[in-house]
Amino acid sequence: MAISNATLRILTALIGAPLLLGLVYLGGWPFGLLVVALAVLAQVEVYGLMKTAGLAPWTWAGLAIGALAALHPLWAPAVPLAVVGVLGVLAWSPFSARERPLFDLAATVFGVVYPSLLFAFLAALRLGGG
Repeated sequence: MAISNATLRILTALIGAPLLLGLVYLGGWPFGLLVVALAVLAQVEVYGLMKTAGLAPWTWAGLAIGALAALHPLWAPAVPLAVVGVLGVLAWSPFSARERPLFDLAATVFGVVYPSLLFAFLAALRLGGG
């Protein structure tokens, strides 16, 4: 039995909205992990768009760095670890066998800065760190 698109949207709203509101109300680590999950999903979308545009970001490194960046309102060591990750990708890029490593590096860093840091600021506002 196939579920129609409208039914799927209604079920998502009935389950997702209370879950989202409950996690926002709870705050702390549950809300922080929700923010990290949303940031990583947004990064996957951004990296997918970049790949269709002909760029080749370091996706797994970018996702790990982005998760750390989004986690920084809850866990202070996330910032130095994210910086080390960015520096690692930066140091590796000239030695990679990629055709355009500078463009790929820029795409990777943009994928971290644009969605992940925006979600991190959302978490910082809710958790009182902003």
